[in-house]
Amino acid sequence: WTGCDRHGQRGRSVARAAAARVPAAPATRVFARCGVCHATGARVTVVELQHRLGASDGQRRLLVRWLLRLVAAGALRVEGDAFVVAAPLAEPDVSAAWREAEEVLEANDPVLGLMRRCGQVLEDVVARRVSPLEALFPGGSVDLVAAVYSRSDAMRYVNVLLAGALEAVAAARGPRAQLRVLEVGAGTGATTAAVLPCLPPERTTYCF
Repeated sequence: WTGCDRHGQRGRSVARAAAARVPAAPATRVFARCGVCHATGARVTVVELQHRLGASDGQRRLLVRWLLRLVAAGALRVEGDAFVVAAPLAEPDVSAAWREAEEVLEANDPVLGLMRRCGQVLEDVVARRVSPLEALFPGGSVDLVAAVYSRSDAMRYVNVLLAGALEAVAAARGPRAQLRVLEVGAGTGATTAAVLPCLPPERTTYCF
């Protein structure tokens, strides 16, 4: 997370909280616009909400997570299998959430870009008008996700650790040992690009 070095643990906590509020705001907007949480005392079950939104059975767990987040915020309470509105759900200030996220994640543009894209199409994805894959790979492009895996703070840190570990393994095996590496779940190739320079090419077989 941006700001870890400057602000320590508190900086990480602030960044995580802000990052969590950004997807929460569009999710809350979906509920506010479908009209199920607009009146105090109104009741809705997960199945009813699913039908109201046009969501699939596979998205039911996602809806439950959103509802429980609203319970934690005091907007809903649980009664049996129903969620009851404790206070009318107002349209969230999505712009304010974005401004906060941009401030604390100022150097993490790849993550912000992915979050913006997902926020823009969230309502259409839930209603099955847009494929979830289209949210991550707009127009079939891998650029959005590839940037996260290669340039985001967290992934750059993880890739450096992995590269160092493989470099240590290669050194421990000795200068003549053959190295055979199998990368499972290779994806965009960002991790591969980080570790290949640390391996001796003349004695390494790398399966991607």
